[in-house]
Amino acid sequence: MPDRLLHALNVPSDAQQESGSTRQRKLSKQGVLQSDVSSTETISSQPGRQTIAGQVRGRLAPLIAAELEELFNASGVDVVPYTLREGDSTTDGYYSPENINEDFADARDDRIQDFDGTLTPKGTRRSHWRAVRTNPQTEDNPFGTASTPEIGLSIRARKVRWFDDVGGAVVDATPQRRVEGEHDYLDIYDASDPAFDRPVLIYDIPYADEYRTDCTIWDTYNRPKIYKESGDGATVGSATVGSATVSGYDIYVASQWQRVYVTDHDWIGDMVLETDRLRLVIDQPEDVLRAYRWSPADGQYTIVQLGNAPWRLWDIDLTHVGLARIEAQMEFENLNTGDRHNLNATLVRGLDDVVFTVPTNGSSPPQGLIDRLNPIADDSDRVVQAAGDVVKRTEVDR
Repeated sequence: MPDRLLHALNVPSDAQQESGSTRQRKLSKQGVLQSDVSSTETISSQPGRQTIAGQVRGRLAPLIAAELEELFNASGVDVVPYTLREGDSTTDGYYSPENINEDFADARDDRIQDFDGTLTPKGTRRSHWRAVRTNPQTEDNPFGTASTPEIGLSIRARKVRWFDDVGGAVVDATPQRRVEGEHDYLDIYDASDPAFDRPVLIYDIPYADEYRTDCTIWDTYNRPKIYKESGDGATVGSATVGSATVSGYDIYVASQWQRVYVTDHDWIGDMVLETDRLRLVIDQPEDVLRAYRWSPADGQYTIVQLGNAPWRLWDIDLTHVGLARIEAQMEFENLNTGDRHNLNATLVRGLDDVVFTVPTNGSSPPQGLIDRLNPIADDSDRVVQAAGDVVKRTEVDR
């Protein structure tokens, strides 16, 4: 049985041995007054659920278990693809992760972990369009008033259109420009283009291509992202994160950092926020902020020099972890005076700047803080509240 992907997470083939579907009926039970019997009424049939169960083993097993647990508990991720890494399967589709149970298979060794989770189907590429609900909001941006609420989409997306889920209008979506990210090219769309409010970007994209350009938060675990193992005939087992490439005696694992899906993640290493074109690294626990942009010419992230001002990041709180956007509140401190100031930060898929806005009941930042952040600040005062979703094709049919 081949490996599968649950969003970006590898579900090893031998971890699917107990996979299956269940279907239950919802029942309404009501006691009959002064009687020992009860009446039972069928309300509806629950949708078939896909269960995944098995074991992850190896050095990275605790990391994989943590990723799965967070994905199933993520408040900002409602629908994800579940698919074969290669080829097609009758169970490929869009699912909502509902719950997961994890245990150490051996309490003395955390390198073996059992898990079982439940996925509720939401549809397939044949029944639904993949969607991003943009819901642009006007905010107080001290860095500009460009009014361009932009969102990036992988160029592998097809039949991209704007949909008004209130009035029913459908119009073609025209990209503003094409950019190159770390993992793919992206088309950038302007959510102010359609004449209707709160436009929904609908499109079709292969399940396995979807995650590559998504916003990502990493916990570095204080180790390099790429893991290299040397040895005679060595192999990478089911604890693989991503795919393995064998070259001679060297084995590379795609990542040994943990993908973070929840705002209250307990950090082991540094915090890394990515849009596929912008990378913010926040050293933990010192909260030192460093910024990088993806350089297609160099094939790597290159550092962005922030402005020469005494303001430094003092604290950060993640407020939203999604696949199309990341939100955080950042508190900065003036090293000379001790003054502090808060700004909200939004990172959007495919953009290489941060949309900094003034929090509710907040005040405009001092000029020194503006100078410090200007090299990575977006100038739009309209922010997409981008959220991934699916839309039934029958809702779009004319």
